[in-house]
Amino acid sequence: MSTIQIFVHGSVAYEVAQRAAGYDAKTWLSAQGAYGDSIIASGAHPTLIRIMVEAEGPHRADQNERLFDSGLRQVLDGLAAALPGG
Repeated sequence: MSTIQIFVHGSVAYEVAQRAAGYDAKTWLSAQGAYGDSIIASGAHPTLIRIMVEAEGPHRADQNERLFDSGLRQVLDGLAAALPGG
């Protein structure tokens, strides 16, 4: 139970801190834009470039919800695997 509680608390604290700082996905993308463009233009890292171009996460309005859902699912799956017979 404490593992789940710690995950939830950490996720909520992170989102509250982001909002208090006026930080959101649009701000992050804007701040990273020139750097990302230079990586793509270099062509030096084709796998990273493909991931950057095809990524949906940072571009979605529901990014925090998706990250929380994915993280919680991983925590629960890990706990389930640790149970006897898991």
